[in-house]
Amino acid sequence: MTYMESMSTFSTSIFLILIFTLPYFSMGGPRSEALDSEIYDIDYRGPETHSSVPPPDHSHGLMATNHIKEDSVKKVHG
Repeated sequence: MTYMESMSTFSTSIFLILIFTLPYFSMGGPRSEALDSEIYDIDYRGPETHSSVPPPDHSHGLMATNHIKEDSVKKVHG
């Protein structure tokens, strides 16, 4: 076997090993079953944790204005 053939065989072997083992590790491996039970132990709080007051207005007294000039609108639309 030449050097290039052995490198090709080695590269293909590594690639196949990665392809076949990645689904196992992406699912969490052997510890995933123990970790899945902890997901549902989170205390999801309802609306009592959130304020019913809306966020403050950050306009600092300035009214929202339309920044498009009427002249440019007339030029574009006729």
